[in-house]
Amino acid sequence: MTTVMSQARGSIRAQVKDEGAAIMQRITYNLRNAGGITSQCTTGSHATSINYKNGDTTYAIAYASEKITLDGTQLHTDAVKPTSFTVTCTGDDGTGVKFITIDFTLTNKQEGEFNSAENSISETFSSSVQLRNYQAN
Repeated sequence: MTTVMSQARGSIRAQVKDEGAAIMQRITYNLRNAGGITSQCTTGSHATSINYKNGDTTYAIAYASEKITLDGTQLHTDAVKPTSFTVTCTGDDGTGVKFITIDFTLTNKQEGEFNSAENSISETFSSSVQLRNYQAN
């Protein structure tokens, strides 16, 4: 029984890691190629969402109600839930280079025997992105 439970935990941890990596990859790709930030993004500011533009279109990455979304589309399955999400803006005011740091934590959202604090599996993800095409607004 211990082996089965251990294998199940390993499978759940792998799912949480895979989903977190996929979410981070999608967010960093979109921000790296953004033409500008349209939400408040001053050095040292922290938020749970960020709006950016690419061409004439504005997009939003947001965290609310245990969901991370890109323009309203949930970026993760219902097997996990984000328990935190922070966007931190930094940059070099002299050169105008803008960096965005994304931090979030995903936790398994399992039914049955794994739905307890002792079986909770969480992973924290963090990445900093330099905006390639950033133009100050």
